[in-house]
Amino acid sequence: MTKDLKAINMDFEEFLSKIDKPDFDKDKIKKAYEFSKKAHIYQQRRSGEPYISHPLEVAKIVYEFGLDEASVISALLHDVVEDTTYGIDDINKNFGEEVALIVEGLTKINIFGENKIERNIEALRKILLASAKDIRILVIKLCDRLHNMRTLNEIDPEGQERISKETLLIYAPIAQKIGIYSLKWELEDLSFKYTDPDMFHFIKEKLGLKREEREIIVRQAVDEIKDVLSVNDYDDVILLGRPKNFYSIYKKIKDKTKSFEDICDLYAVRIIAKDISDCYTILGILHENFQSFPNRLKDYIANPKANGYQSIHTLIYSRRIKSPVEIQIRTEEMHKLAEFGVAAHWKYKNIKEDKKFEKKISWLREVLQWEKEHKDNHEFLKLLKFDFFEDEIFVFTPKNDVITLPEGSTVLDFAYAVHSEVGNRAFKGKVNGFISTIDKTLKSGDIVEVITHTTAKPNDKWLKFVKTAKARMRIREALNLKHSGKQDTSTDEVSFETLRTKMTRVDEFKKVRSAGCCSFEYRDQLIGVVGKDKTLVVHNASCENAKYTLNHKFPIMWKEEKVKEVSLNMILKDRFGILIDILNIFSQFNLNVSKLNTKVQRDGSVKMDITIVDGPHIERLVKAIKKLDFVESIKVSRGIFF
Repeated sequence: MTKDLKAINMDFEEFLSKIDKPDFDKDKIKKAYEFSKKAHIYQQRRSGEPYISHPLEVAKIVYEFGLDEASVISALLHDVVEDTTYGIDDINKNFGEEVALIVEGLTKINIFGENKIERNIEALRKILLASAKDIRILVIKLCDRLHNMRTLNEIDPEGQERISKETLLIYAPIAQKIGIYSLKWELEDLSFKYTDPDMFHFIKEKLGLKREEREIIVRQAVDEIKDVLSVNDYDDVILLGRPKNFYSIYKKIKDKTKSFEDICDLYAVRIIAKDISDCYTILGILHENFQSFPNRLKDYIANPKANGYQSIHTLIYSRRIKSPVEIQIRTEEMHKLAEFGVAAHWKYKNIKEDKKFEKKISWLREVLQWEKEHKDNHEFLKLLKFDFFEDEIFVFTPKNDVITLPEGSTVLDFAYAVHSEVGNRAFKGKVNGFISTIDKTLKSGDIVEVITHTTAKPNDKWLKFVKTAKARMRIREALNLKHSGKQDTSTDEVSFETLRTKMTRVDEFKKVRSAGCCSFEYRDQLIGVVGKDKTLVVHNASCENAKYTLNHKFPIMWKEEKVKEVSLNMILKDRFGILIDILNIFSQFNLNVSKLNTKVQRDGSVKMDITIVDGPHIERLVKAIKKLDFVESIKVSRGIFF
């Protein structure tokens, strides 16, 4: 429902009346509201509402997350400098230096002549760098994005999809990185609604049809657990039922090739205990009284996530509801952190002296280092996507110190995390007491030792398997390579120049180079990505960077290679979403489907024939498809002359 200025003013007065913190100056907040309203007086949102409705809603969200007065005022003013005739000096004069610095950090840089994607990356880069000095800037930006996502129905479908993809790719992971999970979950669900509306409505319908029943089921599980804890003299703990968000359900369906009915932890219960010792005692009580799943036990109290998140996760089987239930056991302080992240630690004037807080945002300090070493925006974004936003693992030194690394990290990544010189001299590894190579992939719980040698030194092959940005940067430093831009670390210039003469479409571009993040040989499947200044960057089609880039891309064929086609003949168990799951695998290989035929057979199975370009990738593709639980058989058919 569209509101007029009178209704928005009433909203503000109601918001002001709910502010009950004694150190908040309501007169100053009202002054900021009136200033912003005057500055935006001739502007409207796409809905037709006066623009002031947006900064007001952002300020409400900021207050809900527990930030201070300066943050609420900055939220009310966050678009003034960017969108009106007022400047930072006006903000400084009326509201002080602290608010001016936050607003300046939230103000986008005007980059003329660049496309929208480039401007968005540059704006994100600026906000992250400013947030390394004041984390409030990042929290307000996330609140700003959340309100924009809540009102995304006001813009065109193309814009909805673009903004939603950007939110899923960048802003939801940032919310997770600073530990604001409630914000992360809402950003994911709002984005999911526009990036995959069919699957969103399918899951919503599945949950919505049984919403009341599901609430009853959760209450039954809570009551059963409460009865068990009560018998063991734990009457005073708090139990909270929690439904899974839509996007997390979708990820399990997509990533683990499960049907909706196969997801075993749709129900979740949080147990809030008095102290840490009670958390472990309660875990023991639950495992004594319920069937547990040992492979699902995760102790984030002993090994906190990098964002400071702490909780014990376990999965038990509830006899009362005849279903598994995910259990999260934590203290009240841990619960506040899980809900509000860094905002839960805000101590106003003492925040800079809070060592725990500083540790939780230490990852932003690395961003400052990246600013010096990675001037290319897309290189900067790539580092964010493939380092900080990965899932984390926890590994140990021989002295039991915990090292946090992105999932998929190797012994060499571990070596560089310990010290740059340890990485540069890494010769072998020792994982859980067994000798290993330095490219061995690690998993949580591994005890890792690095064996160094005076003759060992970095080489360009190391760049092919390291995962972390720190390792990549240090290796490039040792090899005297540039940190971003035109270097090729996987295919030497002579061989690439030879290969490019055999590629189609490369002559359309003045500058063509091989990507430094992957390698390829003749007849491998290639993808061309159009980079800055219309440079064509050639990637192996399996390269993660090529898959997730926001830039325009297209398949590159080999000139001597005749376009041969192959058909995949599959028999499948019929269920909702089989086509989506199969096409998701095709997208992972960057494959285009030229023909697709499906037919439901008399026995209820589905016969599917898919025609694609033939090549050495077919064997890997078939192997990936066979892992889908609904695939009964798959056969590869080639023409008689192929």
